[in-house]
Amino acid sequence: MTANVLYYAGESFSEVKTEADSSDHTEHSRDLTVHRRCHSGHKPPRTGEKRYSCAQCERHFLSPSGLYSHMNIHSGKYKCTECGRFCGSGHELAKHRATHSGEKLYSCPECEKPFLSPSAMREHMNVHSGKYKCTVCGRCCPNSHILAVHRRTHSGERPFECTVCGKRFTRSVSLVAHSRIHSMEKPYRCYACDKAFAMPTYLLYHVRVHTGDRPYECDVCRKRFTDHRSVKRHMLTHTAEKPHKCGVCEKHFADCNKLKRHTLTHAGVKPHKCYLCNKQYAESSNLKQHILTHTGVKPHKCDVCDKQFSQRANLKRHMLTHTRERPHKCDVCLEQFTYRSSLKKHILTHIG
Repeated sequence: MTANVLYYAGESFSEVKTEADSSDHTEHSRDLTVHRRCHSGHKPPRTGEKRYSCAQCERHFLSPSGLYSHMNIHSGKYKCTECGRFCGSGHELAKHRATHSGEKLYSCPECEKPFLSPSAMREHMNVHSGKYKCTVCGRCCPNSHILAVHRRTHSGERPFECTVCGKRFTRSVSLVAHSRIHSMEKPYRCYACDKAFAMPTYLLYHVRVHTGDRPYECDVCRKRFTDHRSVKRHMLTHTAEKPHKCGVCEKHFADCNKLKRHTLTHAGVKPHKCYLCNKQYAESSNLKQHILTHTGVKPHKCDVCDKQFSQRANLKRHMLTHTRERPHKCDVCLEQFTYRSSLKKHILTHIG
């Protein structure tokens, strides 16, 4: 009979039989053991050390239950028929299937926010009850752990330090993601295109590119997004807020990632190189636009006169000739201009 050897602290721990009847028996026995702890009150000690290792992929876990659930991914017991993804349990598979259907099974009675599980909804209810409330800013959190992490934004505490570069973080998961920049480790691989990622959440967001799932919606224009960070960045386009400021030239940006890319222009770093003419750029988006000058492709077309452009920015500037809009205003004489370059030339007439 086929068996998968698992490991405990480097020693042989047990053999988990992968055939259906055997794995079902093992799972039921484990569930019974966990249930009995409800009566005895016994809780096995947690040291924080991940001592339970998978023999197939060498991932490590804090508890045997976490390891057993993970082994179901290798056995293919819980497989999504829509996209082929393997899950660790029936509950996890049910939650995953809901991402395809868009179904939200449980709704908060206070705000009608939808959830995939009753436990997630109950935890969310703590936000309304104020059970876990920050005494500094009044923010209500769903649980004590999130409240503790939130308090660090006020105290400035960053208890998790990178052993390579010394950078510190408020959350352990942020440290894990950062450490993989140094190790170049990307253990989470896309089943569809084989692209690899450092964190499972990054993979989840990426998979939605293949499935077409966009569960996050803008409340203003109803545009949909694959992840909550994208919709937050998008919301700034409605408010015109640009909270991220360059320390060198004081230029403001709506997105912190755009600020990071902008700082490369001051440092003179141009990591993106054209394979045709060797010209280099600070941002990958600029390189992509440049390559179009070699190919002659002009994907951006004017709906009014059918004129085509290689860059979206050029099309936007061109559209102003049709709308006769003049968005650039002189602060001195209030004269308005269609193009920013025209405004800059005009300003020179004031300063002599």
